Amino acid sequence: MSRRSRRTRPRVGHGTGPDLQRPAIGRRATADTACRVLACAAIGCAACGRFEFDPLPDGATGSSDARGGGSCDLAAPFGTPVLIAELSDSVQPDGTLRLLPDELTGYFWSRRSAGMSQIYVVSRPDLASPFTLELVTGVGGGANQVDPSISDDGSVMVLRQSGPGDDLYVATRVTVDTFTGTTAISSLNTASAEAQCFLPIGRDEIYFESTRTGAGDIYMATRTGTTFSPPTALMSLATPYDEGDPVVTADGLTIYFRSDRPAAFGGYNIYTATRTDLGDTFGPATLVPNVNTSADDGPSWISPDGCRLYISSDAAGTNDVYVASRG
Repeated sequence: MSRRSRRTRPRVGHGTGPDLQRPAIGRRATADTACRVLACAAIGCAACGRFEFDPLPDGATGSSDARGGGSCDLAAPFGTPVLIAELSDSVQPDGTLRLLPDELTGYFWSRRSAGMSQIYVVSRPDLASPFTLELVTGVGGGANQVDPSISDDGSVMVLRQSGPGDDLYVATRVTVDTFTGTTAISSLNTASAEAQCFLPIGRDEIYFESTRTGAGDIYMATRTGTTFSPPTALMSLATPYDEGDPVVTADGLTIYFRSDRPAAFGGYNIYTATRTDLGDTFGPATLVPNVNTSADDGPSWISPDGCRLYISSDAAGTNDVYVASRG
């Protein structure tokens, strides 16, 4: 089958606004979805992996067990995603939470102030506690910024920034909430859109999405500091539909991503694929049970122990941040 141009889309990524459309390439958030969610429960179709969100009273949150902590059974499926309420604004979209290996500090984007997507740093004292957040400085400049990803030591951030097109940028850290400014990554960017960059834990690599072939596909490049090699496409994951939001485990053997390929639940859904060796290609992709909705869902980060999958979803009508935990 020849690859088709899947849809006309001026922007790629998980930002929302005049310049950014998230959580999926060229897709419009479902604005008429029911009221805002502060926790969620699975109903129906559990065996096939779909869940729906049930609204709870204002102020309700998921339990600390659901938010993370402790060991898990890696053979068990992820449970129903739980809203991270303190990172999910009631009106404006938020998304793409990426954490450092200790799972206590990280970065995400939000449109909660200034009328554009900005990067925030988040922190918490332990896995059961709520995050606090603070605006990151030094990566602004009047452009929308989304999809931050941070190196293991916290010294390098990559992100997507709007401009004449959608491109990937890199910044180096001065303090936890201050960076030196952004520089375009010329070895990765094209005249098409590049977005949804991800730096895996313990690996000198970057994964991202690009529409350089006229379709949203996943690419990988190696990294040395702030220098990146020319990328290669992960063709074993490519279909005539969109693939993006790559999230790779610390051992490099499992990838999570989102796609709008058929036989899912509508919108974009979360898939996974594995390989037995780092030199192999990823095998066939399958839907991740229990975490998908009829809206747009995408993975953003996986904990080093594989026990918690962080997710961006607009199931509540605007993009929000969730976490799903294994049993």
